[in-house]
Amino acid sequence: FRNHSAAGTRHQEPWTFDEETVNIYRKSVEIRYELIPYFYDLYYEGTKNGLPLWRPLVMNYENDFNTYELNDQFMLGDEMIVAPIVKQGARNRMVYLPKGKWYNYFTKEEYQAGYNIAKADLDTIPVYVKEGAIIPKSCIKQYITEEDELILDIYPGSGKYIHYQDNGLDFNYQNGEYNLYEIAHIDNKVKISLLHQGYKLYKKIILNYLDKKIEITNYEKEYLID
Repeated sequence: FRNHSAAGTRHQEPWTFDEETVNIYRKSVEIRYELIPYFYDLYYEGTKNGLPLWRPLVMNYENDFNTYELNDQFMLGDEMIVAPIVKQGARNRMVYLPKGKWYNYFTKEEYQAGYNIAKADLDTIPVYVKEGAIIPKSCIKQYITEEDELILDIYPGSGKYIHYQDNGLDFNYQNGEYNLYEIAHIDNKVKISLLHQGYKLYKKIILNYLDKKIEITNYEKEYLID
């Protein structure tokens, strides 16, 4: 997450351009901060199985020949597809979505599998989340610190997700100082179970399901969300 430029070229900091560029950059940075818990989970997963954060679609959908030569969109973990617009001046592009239903990350609009046209302004990157996904997030901020609150975006469908938590600062997790949460979304019910507890728990977990918001107060209780 660094902005490099070569010697003898113009500086690349967003404020060396114009206010529009700064605002677009700020929006993207805030999305990144919002998704830090998801990134952190993917790094944890990578320590277990070696998988990268960014993956070609064929890695997840090896039996779908439409994914074999896709080189301008990618998976972010198993749950999300990112399809940046890379042609200068373009405001839309064709996006391929594998089997199942998908949801626009920003608008929650539902999409079917197959080829879809994505429209985007300069400040919007087309991002899609698969049905049944559970995406951990934090409140938007301009720094990274220990989190007392976790936000879980729950998408229609059924699924399970493992969330990892530690202090993010040292190697104490090697001595068991971490938490593992299993979030299960089945039959319109959500249950959070602790698979390992060696670190302080979140003070608050908020479930976001479409237009509903539910605050978790009991980790072993089932919550009806629909």
